[in-house]
Amino acid sequence: MFGRKKTTVPEWAFPMDEGRYSAFISAVDDYFKRRGGTYNIDEGTVYIGSRKFGLINLVQMCAKRSPEEYPEMAEHHFTLMFESETFEAGLALDDFEKIKQYIGVRLYGKEYIAGFGKDIMICRPFAEGVFAALIFDLPQTVRNISRFNADKWNRSDDELFDIGIENIRRSYRLETQEVELGGDTVFTIETEHFFASNILFDIEQNKRFLGKGGALIAIPTRSLAAIYPINDMRTMSVLTTFFDFVPKFYANGPGSLTDQVFWYHDGRYEPLDYETGKKIKFTPSEAFMSLLNGGLE
Repeated sequence: MFGRKKTTVPEWAFPMDEGRYSAFISAVDDYFKRRGGTYNIDEGTVYIGSRKFGLINLVQMCAKRSPEEYPEMAEHHFTLMFESETFEAGLALDDFEKIKQYIGVRLYGKEYIAGFGKDIMICRPFAEGVFAALIFDLPQTVRNISRFNADKWNRSDDELFDIGIENIRRSYRLETQEVELGGDTVFTIETEHFFASNILFDIEQNKRFLGKGGALIAIPTRSLAAIYPINDMRTMSVLTTFFDFVPKFYANGPGSLTDQVFWYHDGRYEPLDYETGKKIKFTPSEAFMSLLNGGLE
């Protein structure tokens, strides 16, 4: 009865167990104690006055490593965040010619957008449950561009999105790997940065990604994209594999984006209706059924 108090793992700390979560919170707590000042940790966020720092991405990264590494990982993570704040403080946000080199575009899931609000972020629908948003791509981190920022530049949203997409295209290499799956090839893009899914802005220019029936698309995290050109009935076997791995990568993160699997065709992304469990349940649309029944040999 006088044993150690049980640590309850909150939902935001998935997929950690009690021991890892306890070690994680201790590492974060120790970092801010050493830094000094008043802080509060609540519901996946560290609050320092009016400033706040999210913990979800850090917890997802730590979940894949040994608890002995958590103090060093927390130190590195928050040091970068505070360095980024210092860098941002020196930016001339009102001077478009000086700031435009940092403008970027990144894809986000609907949960992230809902957390900030569409009235604060500058975003537009990309696919069901996925939005393209304007961001500052800074040396140490990524920050959202607010409407307050953009209104000072006297530029249209279309122009800003064009600049942001081109800046990311120029700044980051998106190397494609070919993964053999069931006798067929799936193209994957895995990165250390946040912009693997930006490959989709150029999908029409990458003709090898598109089969005669379009392509299967998955972007479960900021650092992983998978593309399969649809050409024949082997698509069903590959699709089953997508339904298996996409929810797992989405749940484990870091940088969870969407657990949707999309069928890209005719310039649009159609989400494929599936449910996971002991067995995968797939409910194809009439258009996808028509493709399977008559459009593939």
